[in-house]
Formats: sequence, structure tokens, C-alpha cells
Amino acid sequence: MSLTEGLYELYRNSAGISTDTRTIKPGTLFFALSGPNFDGNQFADEALKKGAVAAVVEYNFGSPSSQYIQVQNVLKTRQSLASYHRNHFDIPVICITGSNGKTTTKELVFSVLSTKYKVHATKGNFNNLTGLPISILRMPINTQIAVFEIGSNAFGEISRLCEIAMPTHGLITNIGSAHLEGFENIEGVKKEKGSLYTYLAKTGGIGFVNLDEPHLESLAAGLEKTIYYFGSELKGTGSNAISISCDSLYPSIDYSFNIDGKHYDGSSSLFGLHNFRNICSVIALGRSFNLEGQQILDGIRAYQLSNNRSEVKYIGSNTIILDAYNANPTSMSSALKILKEWPSSGSKMAILGDMLELGVHAESQHDRIIKLLQEYDFDRVILVGEIFSKLGQHKFSVFPNIQALKSAFNLKDLQNSIVLLKGSRGIQLERLTRS
Repeated sequence: MSLTEGLYELYRNSAGISTDTRTIKPGTLFFALSGPNFDGNQFADEALKKGAVAAVVEYNFGSPSSQYIQVQNVLKTRQSLASYHRNHFDIPVICITGSNGKTTTKELVFSVLSTKYKVHATKGNFNNLTGLPISILRMPINTQIAVFEIGSNAFGEISRLCEIAMPTHGLITNIGSAHLEGFENIEGVKKEKGSLYTYLAKTGGIGFVNLDEPHLESLAAGLEKTIYYFGSELKGTGSNAISISCDSLYPSIDYSFNIDGKHYDGSSSLFGLHNFRNICSVIALGRSFNLEGQQILDGIRAYQLSNNRSEVKYIGSNTIILDAYNANPTSMSSALKILKEWPSSGSKMAILGDMLELGVHAESQHDRIIKLLQEYDFDRVILVGEIFSKLGQHKFSVFPNIQALKSAFNLKDLQNSIVLLKGSRGIQLERLTRS
């Protein structure tokens, strides 16, 4: 019996897996993961004392106890175990990647497919080489379809994630200026995200391709099996593509599509062009998995945004567009366009935080956003963060961090305003909405 086979037998009879002694339950299989600032091997004894059935470690603990399973690399061992578990399922596995909209699309797909199937999907943002194995190992044996979000901030990660998850279907939401610190430029982003289509081309998988998104059609050229779709008012092309129409983008999305000659009209609490494109992806995917039109409508309508992702909140007479989970130049530009187009007779205000992980492109990309702000000419603009603070030659208010802004500004002091809060997770702009 190989190490992986033995671990899998132990895993199947365990109470689950854990890398954190604070979440250990009796019977848990503990993986002693290590990183730049921590060493999980130091907590192996504590995990066993709390009831872990075994601890997978890299150290030689000098103990004959079978509860210590020494391996060369704990992370790679868990990745191999996840792939071994994945191989026990002869089911569709959908992987979703892209520069923006991965999580929203994944959760929409889960909501829609769950109207007909037993679906297992990534929880939260467990979408990297550390998190994806956890998502796979949590997949119940009765799963009919699996949906995994996969993300990357360095070359080669998407390919490796595909090797672990072995997708049969793949969807790229878009290609934009995200994680430029790792990818250097947009060509690097295309190469990395396109690795999903490359994997599917090698394995005979199916790729979903939004013709309204730049770059995707060319990236999918090597695929033999493709499902094309577009939003008709966006001038998509392709006679064999699925067409979805949009009647309204704000304050909610109203859309329509046809299945087998029957017309369906739907509505979603989501808003904006970017979310309409996410809805187009989900409709195309739902149709390919033989969902009825009403099931697709029900699944989309049931989904509600949360976790600081394009949430709409109301504070007094003000409407707050809270999109502070993440930010890059592409998503920032889209958010500003939303604020510009949002129907309102009141004033419009943008509060923007730094966009992180842009490397040498950071200042130039922030300067581009400032130019866009000058073009849109909102009633008021506040910029927050060290990068924005370095850039001058503009009329906007600047604060070095969220603490400084909170000391000088309160959303409750505004009246009849539409306010956009957009920035990277590390800036914590959502704190402005708390008393």
C-alpha cells in the first residue's frame, strides 16, 4: 500500500482534515502545514492531545507512535491526497478562473445547478494551492457536480491546480490587470488564466467562452469542445452562440433568454455590466447541464451578494455601494463606471483605497485611476492608502489609511448621496460602514 493509499484510508475514516489546532475535533486528520511566518510541525503534539487521529508532519519526532506520519512535503502530500479523492468521482468538475468575478460566478453557478443537482463548491476563497485541496477533500461521496474556483498570482499555478482538480469543464470570467506583480503585464495574465483552456484541450474537456470578453475566444482556439455565449445588446457574435438580452443594469439586472423556443424573463438583485456578464455565464452553463429555464431563473434570483462584494447598503438617506473585498485596475474602472451610470438625483461620491499586488505598475495604474476620476467629475472623491498618497497633481482628498479617514469622516454626515467604497482587502474600507 502506497503512502497516499494509506493516508486515504485514514482520511476516509477520520472526522475530516485540519491545519489549525484551534479547530481540531476528535478524530481529525491534522496536516502540519508551514509557511514563511509559521511552522505547523510545532503544533503536532497539541493536535494529537486534542484528539487528532494522526498528524502528517515533516519532522522526525523520534516516536514509534503511528500517529506521526512523516513526509517530505506536507502541502504536496495533501495535494496528492486531494487528487486521489477526486479520482473516486466520475462526475462533471467545473473550474472557474479569471481576473475578476470568480467568486460571484462560482456562487451563482452553485445556486443555479443546485436547483437540480447535488452540488459541491468551493467555500469562501479556498482557491489556491493550499485551499483547493481542502475544497476537494470536503467533497461528499454523493456529489453529482463539483464547482471549484481556482486563482493564481504566479505563473504555473493554474496548471498545477488543474492537475489537482482535473476539471471536465472550465470557465474564464475575464482577462484583466490583476496580480501584475506576479504576471508583469496583460500578456502574462492571458497566459496564466488561459492555462485552464490549455488543460481542457489536452484532456478533451469543455470550455465556456464569453464572446463579449476580450481575449477569451483566441485563448479557446485550441479547444475542440466549446460553448459560446454573449449578451446580445453587447454586439456579441457567433451563429451557434447562446444569446442573452439585458433590459436593465441598475439598480438591478433584468434579463431574458430563450430555451427550446420558450422565452424567459428574469431579474436579479445584482447590478452592473460586470454582473450581467456573470449571469450570462451561468445561463450558458445551466443550459449545458440541461436545466429548465425556470430552474435557471430561480437559481439566479436566489443568489444574494455578501462579504463586501458589490453589496448595496443604506445608511440614512444614502445608498452605499460596498465593493471592498478586492481591487485591481480592471475592477476599479468597472466600479467607477457603475457609479457614473447609477441613476440618481443626489450627489455621487467615490471613496477609493489602494490597489495592492501591482508591483512596479502600482503608481502608473493608480495614476490612471486618478485620470479616470477627473474625467468622471464626481461631486466628491476621497483616496485612501500609501500609493494614492504618493501621487499629487489632483484636487482629491487623500488619507494614508482607514484609521485617519475614520477620524475625519462619517458616512452618516452625508445626505441623499450615492457612495462607492472600492479598494483592496488590505485597506478595509468596509469599516466606514460600521459605527
